[in-house]
Amino acid sequence: MELVTGRLGRTHITSQQDRQKHQGIWGPGAYILNTGSSLEAVVQSSNNIQIKDGALMSQGALFSVKVGTVDEVTIANGSQGMMRKDVIACRYTYNQGTNTEKAEWVVVQGNPVTSNPQIPQITNGDIQAGDAIVDTAVFIVTLEGINITSIEIMPETAPNIEEIMAQFDELNRKFVFKRRNSSEA
Repeated sequence: MELVTGRLGRTHITSQQDRQKHQGIWGPGAYILNTGSSLEAVVQSSNNIQIKDGALMSQGALFSVKVGTVDEVTIANGSQGMMRKDVIACRYTYNQGTNTEKAEWVVVQGNPVTSNPQIPQITNGDIQAGDAIVDTAVFIVTLEGINITSIEIMPETAPNIEEIMAQFDELNRKFVFKRRNSSEA
């Protein structure tokens, strides 16, 4: 057993321990956090998408586009008369040799077809188990011909504590009202 949040006289808190805490709070899934522009994706051209500032929580790891900035993502050209779905994923990479971790946006390109394009497969894995590459699908980009026709955000936006408390208060008020009315009948 180790005391993570105690003073030990040396640097000792690891990213894995921090992810354990986050997984205990958020669960093992992926969520957009309600901060900044919530990673809003904006089409700039048929090949360029800007992702605004915000944060993603995935498998306990916190990924961020810094406040007041945008990240640029390039999509490969579409084809006339064809449709395609691409995935913009947040890729976590662990380099065992240097014991370093990083994150970057990657585009997993789908196959062009005349109709009903399928979402391409991403690299699944478990960050806590030490997998070297783990992708989290954040956006599904649909192309028709050479044009981007839609961008669908995949993870839900997680409510913050204030929103959870408001929902709890509303449920409590409904419960009390329902209980009061049933006891008067």
